Amino acid sequence: MNKIILPLLASFMVFPSFAQEESTHFTFKGVPIDGTYDSFVSKLKQKGFKQDINDPYFMLGDFAGYSDCRIVITHDTNKDIVYGVGVIFEEADSWSVLYTNYSNLKRMLTIKYGSPDSEVEEFQHPSSATDDRSKMHEVRMGRSDFKTIFENEKGHIILQISELDYKCNVTLIYVDNQNLNKVQTKAIDDL
Repeated sequence: MNKIILPLLASFMVFPSFAQEESTHFTFKGVPIDGTYDSFVSKLKQKGFKQDINDPYFMLGDFAGYSDCRIVITHDTNKDIVYGVGVIFEEADSWSVLYTNYSNLKRMLTIKYGSPDSEVEEFQHPSSATDDRSKMHEVRMGRSDFKTIFENEKGHIILQISELDYKCNVTLIYVDNQNLNKVQTKAIDDL
């Protein structure tokens, strides 16, 4: 009798996980972009990310096959609700590396989410961006616009080539629509 009951009990313990509804929130590494800052950080730690000891507002870890990524969590401090997650990929020192990283991530996102909803890939002064070095100079001077956006009912993802303090990175931003709307509604109510 125990040989029958134990497997049956085990199946009932597993069954509720199949019956759970899919989250209405956008996800990051399988974690819904929802809840308090502390609870979201805790879930990312379970996924292998670590708190940056030099800057506690960042987490560090591997993402989408890239190592040494910095993760920043966007939340409303008044409501303590998470509504976005950003990934800053390792700094690139050449255009070929920077653009290859951007293109690889864009390809993977297209496989997962379908064709982008919008994309721009251009230099402000294309005649000045003729080789690897000049293209990096244009990025560092803020004269490039390489951005791809994917959207669905749960949220949107922005993939872009970014520059901050002459450092060039690929960044990826996930935004949950439901929580962003809550935050914006509160802000609008303040007006």
